[in-house]
Formats: sequence, structure tokens, C-alpha cells
Amino acid sequence: PGCATYLQEKADLQAGGGQSQRLIAAKERQENAKAEQLSLQEEQIMANEELSALQDELQTVNRSETVRQSQIEKARSNTNISQQKLEALSKQLKRQTEAFNDEALALEATRSVSSDAQVAAKEAELKALKKELNETNRQIDILIQ
Repeated sequence: PGCATYLQEKADLQAGGGQSQRLIAAKERQENAKAEQLSLQEEQIMANEELSALQDELQTVNRSETVRQSQIEKARSNTNISQQKLEALSKQLKRQTEAFNDEALALEATRSVSSDAQVAAKEAELKALKKELNETNRQIDILIQ
């Protein structure tokens, strides 16, 4: 085996001039691997940033629900406000917040294993849920003022 390697290297040097073809190919593979590694690192950074932003959004939504539920409880003492309407809004807010949390988790799972189109679809669903939450919050504002 050692002689074959020597003979192959000698033939490469004679055919290619100053550097062996195997060395040139190895350097190309190394450069490609470095470029791919850099690309993967950039993707990892972007994924971490997206995850961080989503976690921040989840915290905001959950804090908002806690504040809104507290406001609804305070509004229950106001006899001018329909108790049934308050209860319905409370349940709606809780259901929408849970759906938002579930969809956010599903989005993260989708990001790790699915295509860009599937991720975009999950992001659109999350955006629609956020819009519903905003509408419910607007209704609560109107009712408790």
C-alpha cells in the first residue's frame, strides 16, 4: 500500500506540475467544508434569534393574559357590566392564549424539520392568533372602561 501511495503521488506531481492533484482536491474539500460550516453557524445564529424573539412574544402574551384576567376580575364588581360577557371574554382570552402557546411550540418544531413553506404557514397561523388576541384585548378594554 505504501508504494502505491508513493507512485500515485509521483504520478500526480508529474501530471499536475508543482502540486499533487490529490492535495488540490483535498484543499478544495476543506474550503467547501469551511464554507458549509460558516453557513451552518449563520443559520444557527438566525434560528437562535428567531427562538429568542418567539420566547419574548410568548412571555408578552402570557403576561398580558394575566393582567387581562386580573382586570376582568376587578370588573366583576361593577354591576353595570354583564357578568356573562365578562365570563365569555375571560374564557375566550384563556383559550386564545393557550392556542397561541401551542402554535408557537408547533412553529419551533416545524422550523427544525420542515420546509420554508410549512414554516411560513405556521407563522401565518401564529399571526392570525395574535390578531384574535388583540381583538379580544380590545373588547376587554371597551368593556372595563
